[in-house]
Amino acid sequence: MDAYGFYHEMIYQNRFVMSSPMKLVEADLKDRLINYNNNEIDMWCLGNAAMEMDNLGNCMCVKVNNQRSRRIDGAVSLIILYEVYRRYRSEFAKNLR
Repeated sequence: MDAYGFYHEMIYQNRFVMSSPMKLVEADLKDRLINYNNNEIDMWCLGNAAMEMDNLGNCMCVKVNNQRSRRIDGAVSLIILYEVYRRYRSEFAKNLR
């Protein structure tokens, strides 16, 4: 990305970084605040995703039953987007005005 001049930021996919945004995504899905327009691929990825929690309450997105054929890329992308939003929400709000 650097070679092409894109600004980017590393979002580590571990329990410590992904826990908060995953809990936010879970809550927003339960409250039906996330609109994915019944997209078949989104529904498939979200249906393949499960939450794995450690003894400290940190959670991470994993494949249901650890099946290799399942894809969760769409669900993980949504969680990463929530982390980016969480980091920069004041800047997002400022630009909405």
